[in-house]
Amino acid sequence: MGEQGVAVRASVSSESQLTEQETDELVKEFEAALDQNLSEAVAAIQTLLKFIKTCKVGTISGLRAELKVATETLIKARTSTVSVSSGCELFLRFITMTSLEGQNDFEDLRRKLIKRGDMYLQKVADSRQKIAHIANPFIRDGTVK
Repeated sequence: MGEQGVAVRASVSSESQLTEQETDELVKEFEAALDQNLSEAVAAIQTLLKFIKTCKVGTISGLRAELKVATETLIKARTSTVSVSSGCELFLRFITMTSLEGQNDFEDLRRKLIKRGDMYLQKVADSRQKIAHIANPFIRDGTVK
């Protein structure tokens, strides 16, 4: 991992519930998603979704705290913090819109959150193509360099 990853680890470790290894893996996962030509927001959402799948907490409050630290880690890993922060915030709001009441089994709740997360990630990924398709008639050849 590069110097930027070390700086991220140092800046969040003191307040984090994530281990140094988990922080490193989170940043590597995010950078790998960016290498797939995804926008920073979509890469962050994909990374958080994978984080939910592998997170070892057993309560909703623990998961919420871990996601907050994971989001802060991703924000500090990039210079374009607005897109990462917005993407993470919208993702967390969407997946938690579902009613959490009556959920006695945390693993059932996790599966529900993951299902909503997958749905949200697909909608976000499809949006890029829709925007390009709709905007295409308004962009004349030679106007974009």
